[in-house]
Amino acid sequence: MSVRRGYPSDLTDTQWALIEPLLPEPNTDGRREKHP
Repeated sequence: MSVRRGYPSDLTDTQWALIEPLLPEPNTDGRREKHP
């Protein structure tokens, strides 16, 4: 298996830790949105 190469737009773990609290919780009931 080869190592995945990153994209310039990939976020680091530190960056994710900063923005994760700002993201809404996923909706777990009902159907998925067709066009979110």
